[in-house]
Amino acid sequence: MKNRFKAVESQTSGEVFETSAAKIRILGPFCGNPGRQVASADAETSLVEYKIENVTSHYVATVFSDHGSGKFSTDFIPLEPGPNRVLMEFKYKGGKVYPVDLTIIKK
Repeated sequence: MKNRFKAVESQTSGEVFETSAAKIRILGPFCGNPGRQVASADAETSLVEYKIENVTSHYVATVFSDHGSGKFSTDFIPLEPGPNRVLMEFKYKGGKVYPVDLTIIKK
């Protein structure tokens, strides 16, 4: 039986993943957190917006956040056959934006 779902842990822009899964879930720390492991109180309160989109299919993911640990998870994002560009943006107070651009290749 084919894998229909896959979890991807990533926060490095430019990463490329290959999968045969129909959908992926992205997990990881909020980009822009000091140390990118655990959010400090300052980073936690300054994160004002985040968006994760499969630009290839125009699917905007639902993001589940845990501000206490500084981590997030998405719902399952449908993939198109071939390369899928996924753009993640984390916006902080003061206008600082941390973009992360991934490529997920559905085989």
